[in-house]
Amino acid sequence: MPLDEENVNETNRREILELRTHYRCVFDSPSGRVVLHDILSRGDFFNSNLSKDNPEGLGKHNLVMEIIEIIGAYADNPYRVSRAITDALLQQPIEENV
Repeated sequence: MPLDEENVNETNRREILELRTHYRCVFDSPSGRVVLHDILSRGDFFNSNLSKDNPEGLGKHNLVMEIIEIIGAYADNPYRVSRAITDALLQQPIEENV
């Protein structure tokens, strides 16, 4: 939930910021970035062919978008998402058979 929405009161704002801190601690490590990339992949974040006829795919995608929103990486700065994805990709082992 974006922190700039009118319906977010100060108590909710503090709770969201605290939760955001925990999420960032989880994903702010080499292993955490790998896991975040895996979650993004499994959640159809990279799928450009999302369809309203695929409720499971939409549900996974929406959950991933919620995680990204909690991390604070998407609301007003898509560059942060790119950076997180790039960091995660760079943590992946290089495959010999390309």
